[in-house]
Amino acid sequence: MASGKGKAGSKGQPRRPELRRRGKKVAKSVHPKSRREKGGVEYVRFSGLEKAAEFALSETLRKLTLQRMEECYPDIEPEVLEYIRKQTIEVWRKKAEAECGQIYTERDLKSKLDALDEIVSDARDRQSRRDPDVLHMDRVKPEEVVQSQLIALKEQAIRKSTKSLNSLRYHKKILLRELERVSRGVEAGCEELDGVIGELGDLNSSQQEPDDGQFEKLIEYAVDGGRAGR
Repeated sequence: MASGKGKAGSKGQPRRPELRRRGKKVAKSVHPKSRREKGGVEYVRFSGLEKAAEFALSETLRKLTLQRMEECYPDIEPEVLEYIRKQTIEVWRKKAEAECGQIYTERDLKSKLDALDEIVSDARDRQSRRDPDVLHMDRVKPEEVVQSQLIALKEQAIRKSTKSLNSLRYHKKILLRELERVSRGVEAGCEELDGVIGELGDLNSSQQEPDDGQFEKLIEYAVDGGRAGR
């Protein structure tokens, strides 16, 4: 009986130390985890992400113990179960590492996290230099924060006023052109009116009746002038 043999062996003989060992590291990082420095920048965020993923994978694979497999498959020899367990862990580990590596590549996580390391390093360098031209938020006074907000509001008001001013200038040009056109029309009408008045004065001084041409001209001016006045 396979189950009896397996149980008897487990009671009569001590299990192998390597079969009862738990917490053994089974996951390996796809990328090197050592901290790299370049130009004074310490790149730690991507390696930290790798370590976190490796730790999560290791904790997950640790749950697959020989004891649990014996509870699920009591009819199978412990040596066989241990072999299956190791093979299963190895397959899961390789697939998980491949999936993580693919995610890192597709989302370009290494470049993005390295860029973040550079930004943080640059900020720390500027803070350590105590450059007076650099404004650090932890040293800003409340009134300075309020003043900065007021500056933004003032700039917004200036932009709005400038836009309104440009609109007024545009409409002013249009009105000036219209006024010039009307002024030229009035001047032309005045000149024509002066001519008619002069002709009327001549008729009045000579006490003569106007001829047909002069009369028609007066009627035409009166009609056109009335329409223009409307």
